[in-house]
Amino acid sequence: MLFLNNFYLSLCFQTSNTDRWNSFLNYGLKNPVNDSYLVHVFFKNEADYPVNIYKTNYNKNTLNPNGVIETTLGIGDRIRIPCSIGDTFTAKVNVPGSPYDNLLLLAYDVSRVYVNDYSCDNIDLKLCDRKPFNGDMRWTPPDSLMFSSLTNYNSSLYFWDGSCEEYIENLNEHHDFHIMSTIGHSFRLRNAETKKFLFEYKFEEVVIKGLENDYDYEISEKATELFDVIMIENIKNNVEIQKKIITELESRSSKVCF
Repeated sequence: MLFLNNFYLSLCFQTSNTDRWNSFLNYGLKNPVNDSYLVHVFFKNEADYPVNIYKTNYNKNTLNPNGVIETTLGIGDRIRIPCSIGDTFTAKVNVPGSPYDNLLLLAYDVSRVYVNDYSCDNIDLKLCDRKPFNGDMRWTPPDSLMFSSLTNYNSSLYFWDGSCEEYIENLNEHHDFHIMSTIGHSFRLRNAETKKFLFEYKFEEVVIKGLENDYDYEISEKATELFDVIMIENIKNNVEIQKKIITELESRSSKVCF
């Protein structure tokens, strides 16, 4: 019971690392990202073994044409990978011969925060009394976030500075809202009508860790099955596309006179 209480508490106060399974847990619920926003994602490997990073997606083929592995991270390594909001990355253990080899450690949709009502204890709204922020006042490098509503009602997004909340925008039910932010910023989501607290989210670099409890192992097993199927289909599609391109190129080459 204590474990479940801690798990639900973690959903009320999330970070980019709390939702390392967001691509799996929200699979089938989320809408595809209709607009392309170029971003980057920071990964840091804090697991006790090297990991392979894969880039895939549930609704389109985004495999690297030069190979399915995006990169390999050694223990303690960090990397910055250019990508788009909604791109999906998975991380698997890379220790051939080990019983942990190919164990899935992460299934993550980049910069995409899924808005749900987690039935958290309410926190009263305390609005900031200051001039609203605009982009001209920015002094830190911008990073991009997408808040995606999975609720059946409108919600409101606030910037949380640790003492008060600054209103940003309303999110319509089952719609996306794109925002420029900076790693380290925190946000609160509330019911737009009642102002009830839904959850808090802190934007951080993504840390790859080992599986630390029974919940993580259970999620890893189920997510591995799902993303193995996705990867197989993407690889098959990739092979078929390459075969078609080769055939077209060979056909054209045979008509060229030297």
